[in-house]
Amino acid sequence: MKIINQFALLLVVMFVYSCGVKSIPREERVNVQYYVSQINYKNEKLSEMAYTSIKNKGKDFVTIQNIFGLDDQIINKAKMAFAIIIDNEIYFNMRNTKEYQNLEVYAKFNIVGTISALFIDDNTSSTIKNGGVNYGTGLADVLISDADKWGKNWKDAKGGKHKILIFNSNKVKDYGIRYINIQYELLSQKNFNELLGTQLSESEIENLTFEKVKEELIWKQTKLEDSMQPPLKAPFPKPDSREQFWSDFENKSFEYVAKKYGGIGLKNDAKSFLRKIK
Repeated sequence: MKIINQFALLLVVMFVYSCGVKSIPREERVNVQYYVSQINYKNEKLSEMAYTSIKNKGKDFVTIQNIFGLDDQIINKAKMAFAIIIDNEIYFNMRNTKEYQNLEVYAKFNIVGTISALFIDDNTSSTIKNGGVNYGTGLADVLISDADKWGKNWKDAKGGKHKILIFNSNKVKDYGIRYINIQYELLSQKNFNELLGTQLSESEIENLTFEKVKEELIWKQTKLEDSMQPPLKAPFPKPDSREQFWSDFENKSFEYVAKKYGGIGLKNDAKSFLRKIK
């Protein structure tokens, strides 16, 4: 009997924990929108406004808590979102790369568009550079992974070395399953034409500097807000009746609120009827 009581108590504790307050304190909330999958990003299908909180943030990355809807419920489909937008900045999920994979990190790419690119160099934060399958594994895996990166450096005019992680949304196919995503790939001389859709000769590619590669990527500074929906640029003006609405919502009946704000009731029904018979 004692064991049964202990088991029942455990179930109660687990139930209370699961039903506990899961939302984020208001002072910690930040607005966020997201693309559930790569196909949603390709089709510019952005989510409604939601909120989250920031666990850690650097100059080129962010890690977040769960994403909640405005009803304070966790949005499960956003747990592995392909990309998120916070403070007008878009960050891409780093789970989609072998070399720099990190299941918690969203990275701010240097180029955003049909072809998006992240530059990996001395200026890249260690949080991004320390990801990947070559961490937490044996020496053999480290050597294999590093060997795979050889030849994928692009030198700039001063001799500095840069790796370029590429995502080409033109290669995304809709399988009807949001978690089937293509991997970001390190740009190399070997895969250059394939990843970027160019037709350069081997000698032309060999002579490319980092600056020239950026030109091939159509590298230019753009403002994210140029392609953003109005609510992301600035909040809508606060309605004059907002406070009165919430007061009515909390203190009046649903029928009262529906009639006052929702266009429901005898008066509106009569107007609708008269429009039909005109």
